[in-house]
Amino acid sequence: VLFFILSYIYSGLRFGRLIEVRQDYLIPLVSFLASFYFFVLMLFYSPNFLNLLLGFIFLGIFVGNAAERNIFPRIEIPLFQTSGAGFISSLILIFALLLSFSGLYFLAQKYIGNIYYAKGLDLLNFKGDVFGAKLKIGKAVGFDPEPQYYRALVQLNLIELNNLFQKTDLTPEEFRQNLQTALSETIQNAQRARELNPHDSLNWLVLGQVYETLVPIKIGQAADTARQIYQEAKRIFPTNPEILLSLARLEFQSDDFEAARSYLDQVISIKPDYSAAHFLYSQLESNAGNTKQ
Repeated sequence: VLFFILSYIYSGLRFGRLIEVRQDYLIPLVSFLASFYFFVLMLFYSPNFLNLLLGFIFLGIFVGNAAERNIFPRIEIPLFQTSGAGFISSLILIFALLLSFSGLYFLAQKYIGNIYYAKGLDLLNFKGDVFGAKLKIGKAVGFDPEPQYYRALVQLNLIELNNLFQKTDLTPEEFRQNLQTALSETIQNAQRARELNPHDSLNWLVLGQVYETLVPIKIGQAADTARQIYQEAKRIFPTNPEILLSLARLEFQSDDFEAARSYLDQVISIKPDYSAAHFLYSQLESNAGNTKQ
C-alpha cells in the first residue's frame, strides 16, 4: 500500500512538471484529477466500493494515456519470447486475471448487499415499513450473508411476533399456525447469525431475545433456553450491560426478583446512566412494595 501511494504521488508530480497546454494532454490530466478526487474522498469519508472502483478506472486511463504519450519512461519485459518463460508467464497472467475478477466479484457482492441493507433500514426508520424492510434486508443477505444483516432480520421478526401477540381477530388454530411460521423463521435467522460468528456475543444475545419473547406465553422451556443462551453471551462478553440487562429482564419475568436485582446492580455499576436498567429497577421495587426507593 505504501509503495502504491508513493508511486502515485511520484507519477502525479512528474506529470505536473512535464504537462504542457496541449490538447493531447487533456485526457491524462482529467483522468489523473478524477482518480485523485476519488482517492481523496476515501480519505475523508467512509470508503466504499464505487469510489474505489472509479478511482482505479481513472488511474488506469491516466497510466495508459501517459505511457502512450511517452510522459513516463517505458519498461518492456519480453514474457513470450521463449517457450518456457512464455508458458509460465501466461499462467501467471491468467491466475492474476482470475484473482482480480474474483476479488471484484466479492467486493461487488458486499457493496450491493450493503446498499440493500441501508435501504431496508431507511424503510423501517423513516416509513415504519416492516415488510418492505424485511424484503430489502433479505436481498442483502442473498448477496452478502453477514451476521449483522441476520440480526436485523431477527429484530424485524420480533416486531412481527409482537404484532401477532396483539391480534385479537384470529382463531386459536390461525394463531398457532402463524406463530409456528413466524417463530421458525425468527429462530432460523438468529441461529444463522450465530453460526456465521459464534464468537460474537451479539449473535448469542439476539438468539436469546427470540426465546425471551416466548416467556410471557409460557411456551415450553423458553425461559431456561433463553437463560442458557444469555449466559453464553455473558461468558463471551461479561461486562456488556445489555446482556446483563437481558438476564435481569428474564429473571424479572420468571419472578426471581433477587436474581434480577443482582444483575441490575451489575448493570448500574458498569453503566450508571443506563436508563433502561433504572426503569426496570423501579418496576422491580414497585413489585416488591418499595415505592419510596
